[in-house]
Amino acid sequence: MSRVLTLKTGRASAVAEREAKAALEEEREALTEKVRRLRGADHALLADKEELQAALIRSEEERLELAQELLDMEVRDWHPCV
Repeated sequence: MSRVLTLKTGRASAVAEREAKAALEEEREALTEKVRRLRGADHALLADKEELQAALIRSEEERLELAQELLDMEVRDWHPCV
C-alpha cells in the first residue's frame, strides 16, 4: 500500500513540477515580449529626442542669424557710411 501511495505522490509531484515549469515558461515569454516592446518604445523615444534636438539647433541658429542682422542694422544706423 505504501508503494502505491509513493507512486501517486510521485506522479502528483511530477504533474505539479510540469505545471510550475509551464507557468514559468509563460512568464518568461511574457517578460521577453515586454522587453521587446520596451526596447521598441525606447528606440522611438530616442528618435523623437534626436529630432527635437535638431529642431532646437535649427531654431537657435535662426535666432542667432536674426540677432546678427539686427546688430548689422544698428551698426548701419550708427554709421551710415558703412
